Amino acid sequence: MRLYLRAQVEERALLVWGSEERLLQERAAREQRRERAQTAAARRRLTALRMAVRSSLYDGTHAQHDHRYGEESYDAETDQYTRACADCGHTQTYEKM
Repeated sequence: MRLYLRAQVEERALLVWGSEERLLQERAAREQRRERAQTAAARRRLTALRMAVRSSLYDGTHAQHDHRYGEESYDAETDQYTRACADCGHTQTYEKM
């Protein structure tokens, strides 16, 4: 463990930041970042708590959708085939070898 005198720490801080004003600006910026991080963490915890309380309303499963593609169409200009899902409208573009 190393112990430093307060005067040594202040001297080093002035050397790194150049002036007292820039040092104060950096402290303020760090405080703002800390506050934003705390707010974001509190928001995440609150969201998790809401989901836990309303677990009957929240479906945690993300079932994968099985696409049912219709007919494919060929674009001679780009040499690609395209087909669309009948349920969700997802389009798939591909080349045939």
